[in-house]
Amino acid sequence: AIRRCVVGQSGAGFGIGILVVGSARTEISDCVLVDDMTGIAVSSSTGAVVRDNQVAGQVASGISIQDLGTKTITELPAAPEGHEIVGNVIELPPADGPLFAKAAGIELHGTPAVFLSAALGSEMPGLAPAVVHDNVVRGGGNGIVLADVTNAEIFQNDVDGSVRGLLILTGGWPNAFRHNNVTASAVGVVDLQTRQIRTGRNVADLAYKEPIEPPPDETPLPVEVSWGGEGS
Repeated sequence: AIRRCVVGQSGAGFGIGILVVGSARTEISDCVLVDDMTGIAVSSSTGAVVRDNQVAGQVASGISIQDLGTKTITELPAAPEGHEIVGNVIELPPADGPLFAKAAGIELHGTPAVFLSAALGSEMPGLAPAVVHDNVVRGGGNGIVLADVTNAEIFQNDVDGSVRGLLILTGGWPNAFRHNNVTASAVGVVDLQTRQIRTGRNVADLAYKEPIEPPPDETPLPVEVSWGGEGS
């Protein structure tokens, strides 16, 4: 457990404030991270709990949960324990300039290898399932980012002032994004893997009043979203 640490200070942060690699059931809680380019990074691990931390300053990535790619199949349990990211407050810098335009509050990055497992004849896991809830992200380019991630549950988060509320890069189905409150300056949800952009009644809202119909070819929608009254 890593608890109640202060890492970095104004004008003198680290590249990565707290880095956890190859761990099981690590808890990172009640820490304050200031001006670290990446606040908290968890890689090649299972069952991490990242709770009630504060990340602020010149931040390119608040909390980054990365794949299990450095572990071999024999080193992993059949069903890796999932991660929980809960109760964190992340203050990102304004999204101006080439670096902070892509700044992200919470990032979940799996590995493309999981989507090649059938062709390779293996069952290599990518990212252990993650639950992301009751976090606050303010500012920055992206509130929450998904890449090569499946079966994530993202709910009851507040994303305020980011350019994009939820950004899906690749491999973002199925995931659930519901009961969140998003005020994005450009778009609520953007799915770059299928080049679909979804907004509500205006570009500052993510508010769905009617279920979204699947595309004509019956391809599954890349993300499940809230209906009216269940987050905006």
